[in-house]
Amino acid sequence: MLYWLLMKRIVVANWKTHPDHLKDARAAVLRLRREAETLKKTAAVICPPFVYLQVIGRLLAGWRGIYLGAQDVSHCLAGACTGEVDAAMLADIGVRFVIVGHSERRAAGESDALVSEKISRAVGAGLSAILCVGESVRDSRGDFLNFLAEELRRS
Repeated sequence: MLYWLLMKRIVVANWKTHPDHLKDARAAVLRLRREAETLKKTAAVICPPFVYLQVIGRLLAGWRGIYLGAQDVSHCLAGACTGEVDAAMLADIGVRFVIVGHSERRAAGESDALVSEKISRAVGAGLSAILCVGESVRDSRGDFLNFLAEELRRS
């Protein structure tokens, strides 16, 4: 884990399925680099779509304060897991962070137990996991802190 980052603000840019073209992804990273050079107490994590990870990782090589992240990680160990991306594979191409438990993944049926397994795989490969927590619907009774604490405990 990058413990020194705990002393900084971290901005995580989850690109989801944007942009549509690699040339646009490259341009966005170069713009970000110019902006990030002015930030001293903030680190940035860029989480592009999987298909752009290696190219964006090469662009980020040697930069200080901007790190490569993945939008998800497989719960499987290496092997027969069609369509999955293993944590060791991500680490091998320079990924340092991985988003786990995103609300869109949870809405698609990802359980807290699966999220916990993904965190274990990520940390085991030397990645820093970014755990997403939060309500799917706004809690009008004010019980959201208990909800968050319980979600953290289960994950």
